[in-house]
Amino acid sequence: MKYYGTVMIGTPPQAFKIDFDTGSSQFIISSKDCTQCSGTTHYDSSASHTFRANGKPWAITYGDQSHASGFLGHDQILLDNIRVKNQQLALVTSESAGFDDTIDGIMGLAFGKLSRTVGGTRTVFENMMDQGLVERGVFAFYLGKASRGGGGEVMFGGIDLSKVEDEEKVTWTEVTKAKYWQIDIEDVFVDGEVVALDGKGEKKKGKKGGRKMEAIMDTGTTLMIVPEALAESIHEQIPGAQELGTSWALPCDLALSPTSSTSKVELQISNKRFGIPFEDLVREETDIPGVCYSGIQSSTAGFMIIGDVFIKNNYVVFDQEKRRVGIAPLKIGPKPAPEALVEVGVQNAGGADSGEGEEGEDVVQAAGVEWGDGTEEGEVDASWQEQDDTEQRQIDASKQASEDTEVSQTEEEANGDEEEEEEEDESATD
Repeated sequence: MKYYGTVMIGTPPQAFKIDFDTGSSQFIISSKDCTQCSGTTHYDSSASHTFRANGKPWAITYGDQSHASGFLGHDQILLDNIRVKNQQLALVTSESAGFDDTIDGIMGLAFGKLSRTVGGTRTVFENMMDQGLVERGVFAFYLGKASRGGGGEVMFGGIDLSKVEDEEKVTWTEVTKAKYWQIDIEDVFVDGEVVALDGKGEKKKGKKGGRKMEAIMDTGTTLMIVPEALAESIHEQIPGAQELGTSWALPCDLALSPTSSTSKVELQISNKRFGIPFEDLVREETDIPGVCYSGIQSSTAGFMIIGDVFIKNNYVVFDQEKRRVGIAPLKIGPKPAPEALVEVGVQNAGGADSGEGEEGEDVVQAAGVEWGDGTEEGEVDASWQEQDDTEQRQIDASKQASEDTEVSQTEEEANGDEEEEEEEDESATD
């Protein structure tokens, strides 16, 4: 599955399918000036009278050598009629082949100082906080599985109590490096047995791991990416798993096993375990009949990327103010109707549609909406849609940059000056 949300940009507003990505910090959008760009809708800056160009160029090259470039500008963003003003945009005017053509752009929700390419921009959520649009400096993700009716949501400014029992059920863990949403993983379990780790993913079957492993919580990655030795250690304990070249694969019928919903790969975070059922690890079929790709794949990097395959089995909260990540078991109730998750309307936000009105007018009215679904005042809710990702592909170092933006950026960042990063972290004021 891929997840996207509808975001409006400019005045009058233009609608786009956007990937909400906690693994990057730029707001990247395809420009109408790009004749070869992916996506179905391209942003027309000349049609928005609130757009401001600053003339600065930007460019990025991903780990698979795909690349994009363009220029910077500012415009307003509308999320469920909440207006975020003066948001910096990275407009794409040129890109190489291999980008995802099902989305129009990426909204980065990592820490703004991550962005070297665009000079350390303020992210959309940081601007929401700066402009007083949210009551709390947190946002949270619920990614629906097909078995729960699909759909999902990202909530800005609070925690959706219809998805968790209560906030006391949230397990918090500190962000260890406030550029990415990077946390520590204490241990990895497969079907209740410890399989690894010492900080580099080396196998330590049957005993507690030594050093903690760094991990990045990343909604922009579909899979869970782990060091090579850890990938091997995990798959050794899953019946029928096999290595196919640079990828790991599982029997497709593993999802039909009577124990596929109870057997899990679990991560221990702050002394609590959070898991992925075996049934959710079975991905699309490979070229070999009956053999499917695994939801856990390997990387040469010495850290972990925790993607949607984990996040959709838990409720994940990102606390920008306190620099921490919260994880809670989902409250499973009746299956929601998918269409109920497509549009969550704000009751008459006053002037937000036109982009005009008095300063702060739409802010006050929209921020005080009572949602009637466990949401509290000061929370903004952007709904998600999902679509099947049936394209067969080999999950390796050459996969599409649009599907692995955060992994390639993470590897680039990991090769940087560690001492410089630590100094920046200590002095940051997010």
